Amino acid sequence: MAFPYAAALQQPFILRDGREAKVDFWFEERRLVGEFDGKGKYLRADWDKGKTIQDRVVADKAREDEIRAHGVGFVRWTWADMMSRERFVRLLVQAGLPQ
Repeated sequence: MAFPYAAALQQPFILRDGREAKVDFWFEERRLVGEFDGKGKYLRADWDKGKTIQDRVVADKAREDEIRAHGVGFVRWTWADMMSRERFVRLLVQAGLPQ
């Protein structure tokens, strides 16, 4: 199973306050953002200048909302999703990427 759409990496989006947020994957033809995050982004004590888990989650949700405000779809996946080809393909199809 191959997808006919290639993703651009580190596509920038401008947030409301003028900051730039780069997304992991951008499927321009489908107007779909893909983010690949591990647990470390939220759980590692030495990540993000010592912010609490709650602060990290709230900030990430606000960032996602601002990116969605550009009229784009959003899909996230983890290592566990990628370890199963069937599961990963299903996730991408459900997000709007045709096979």
